[in-house]
Amino acid sequence: FGNQQHILKKLTEIYPIIINDGTLMNCIMYDLSNDKEFHNVIYKAYKEYENLNYFIERRNDIQFVQEGRVHDYEESLKKDKEILNILNEYKEPYEIFNLEKIINDILDWYHKNVKEIDKNTFNYNYEENI
Repeated sequence: FGNQQHILKKLTEIYPIIINDGTLMNCIMYDLSNDKEFHNVIYKAYKEYENLNYFIERRNDIQFVQEGRVHDYEESLKKDKEILNILNEYKEPYEIFNLEKIINDILDWYHKNVKEIDKNTFNYNYEENI
């Protein structure tokens, strides 16, 4: 949790939008202690950001690749349900979409909310600044 929170804070100092493959709320799912006070700390940190939660549907026409993944396909399906359960438990909105819809929504949000674009923003070296 601490590492992910640190990375998000550093990136928000530079980028107007951060796209991540998992919300801070995922840290609750991986907390083996099931410590509710710690979960509240995670939730408070999560609420520091303006979040758009998209759950990307798994496509049956794309083969699941195990290499480089912690979970196999069946475990990944279970994690999918756990993520949605956590968002529901905390009453956090999310939408279930396919990838193409998400990209269009992010671009729409960006054009409505970002007034000034620094051309150098998109040439940022992530690893040098974390």
